[in-house]
Amino acid sequence: MSQDEIGATYRDPIRGKSTRAEPSLGLIGERPAPVNQIGPLETGPITFDNGVPVGGGSTLTLYRDGAFSFSGHFHDSGIPSYDMQMCWIVVDHTGHAITFAKGGHVEGAIEDPFGPERDANWDQSGVNPIVAACFDQILQGHTFHWRASADWSLTSLVSSVVEAAQARGVIINRVTTVVG
Repeated sequence: MSQDEIGATYRDPIRGKSTRAEPSLGLIGERPAPVNQIGPLETGPITFDNGVPVGGGSTLTLYRDGAFSFSGHFHDSGIPSYDMQMCWIVVDHTGHAITFAKGGHVEGAIEDPFGPERDANWDQSGVNPIVAACFDQILQGHTFHWRASADWSLTSLVSSVVEAAQARGVIINRVTTVVG
């Protein structure tokens, strides 16, 4: 096969001239294909300070047509339960911010000793016209940040124990806190 049979000529409609293609290098002067996806942006493993027995991670992907995929997972391996929050923020070069947030609950062993819901998983996909409208500005320059939190307080612990007991049929009319 000759070089002419492998190569091709590409007529650039903007410049009005022909460009010779090389078989192994692609088109010389070819414009790169448009970027249609940002991400996946990944948190990597998420852990918390002070002995909080919760960990997880999250991923965010944005698409030119406004589609998005926002997913994540948290797991509680300890005794108390926690309310979880995960938030991504993507800020384009003009300062316009787009946020993606999810809250959930992971149960510790105290919540339901016979089968707590230790995991909080989500996989949200959709199409949002604001993502589509901002996509080119995001491509021109952006920053992204994420933050996750695991909240636990004595009040929520007491409430979770009371709710677990009520779920098992125990009738509770009044709660008095002696210590705490």
